[in-house]
Amino acid sequence: PENITLVLPDGVMPGNDNYSYGVRADLIRRGFDAGLQWFHGPDLMPGLKLLSADFTIPTAPIILVKGVPYVIKNAGMDIESVISSVVIRGTFSWSKPVDDKHDNEEVPFPQIEWIGGLDWMPGIFRITAEYYGKKVLDFYEAPFDPLIGTEPDMAALGALFGNPEFNPVEWVRLQTEAFNRLYNNQLREYYHSVGIRIEAETLFGRLIPSITAVHNFTSHDLLIMPSLKYKPSDGLTLGAGLEYYSGSKGGLYDIIDDFMNAAFISLRIDF
Repeated sequence: PENITLVLPDGVMPGNDNYSYGVRADLIRRGFDAGLQWFHGPDLMPGLKLLSADFTIPTAPIILVKGVPYVIKNAGMDIESVISSVVIRGTFSWSKPVDDKHDNEEVPFPQIEWIGGLDWMPGIFRITAEYYGKKVLDFYEAPFDPLIGTEPDMAALGALFGNPEFNPVEWVRLQTEAFNRLYNNQLREYYHSVGIRIEAETLFGRLIPSITAVHNFTSHDLLIMPSLKYKPSDGLTLGAGLEYYSGSKGGLYDIIDDFMNAAFISLRIDF
């Protein structure tokens, strides 16, 4: 609602004592690669944590939220093999935050992810296709749907806030958790998506059109990226393209499409 003031302080809280570590082992054979890895450290993006919610003036509450890093443990394996002109890839990973999720709204659920993909180069084309799947562990339904990016039902909110047993601060905390779950694709227990990239080298490799598309069947998010590269001479590449995001109402891509949808041009010079 527009009458709620959300204060987001600059910066993020420090975490993980400023260290991380990881190990990886690779097996390389003719036409076959495999790897195992382990990582312990902060996730690249912090989660949002509710610091305080002041409802002294119910019609104009002050809500203080801050980005807080969290530490994860991650184990994974990947394989890659060449069959004729096709490269087949597969990845499996498990990740779990070090902190317990209970009452820590910035911390995501543990999860397992799996990816299967291929590269194929018939003639002038290069085709890359992938399937991505995820299962959220220790899953439970979110008590509230995230309000960000939606038109809230003011009558329902009025009835909720009119209940004498209703705790508005806990409600805001659960709303913060719901947004974190939306951002991390953890509102559902399972997620499935596919992606494809088709690129062609024409005019002896000087003109390269391509298109990339990713569709999440669970969240109904869609990303389409057409682009065109032209190499008028060695060491010089001109480029242009478009990024288009689309999603269901209240979904992540529906929230970001106003400022993420964009056209771009590029110039690359190699010395």
